[in-house]
Amino acid sequence: MLHHLSEESKQAAATTLPTSEEDLCPICYAHPISAIFRPCSHKSCKACINQHLMNNKDCFFCKATITGVDDFTKPASS
Repeated sequence: MLHHLSEESKQAAATTLPTSEEDLCPICYAHPISAIFRPCSHKSCKACINQHLMNNKDCFFCKATITGVDDFTKPASS
C-alpha cells in the first residue's frame, strides 16, 4: 500500500503544472487561488476562505463584509 501511494505521489508531482507565485493563495502560499470574494473581488484558495468564514465575515484584505464566494478560474492566456 505504501509503495502504491508513493508511486501515485510521484506521478501526481510529475503531471502537476508548475504554479507561478502569482497564482498561489496570498494567505497560505500552499494552494492555487480558487475562490473570489463578493463584493470586493479579492482572491484566495477555498481552504483559507472557508476556514476564515467560520469565525469572521470580513475580507482578509479590505475588511469588506463578504456576501458570497465564487469559484475562480484563471483566464486563459492569449
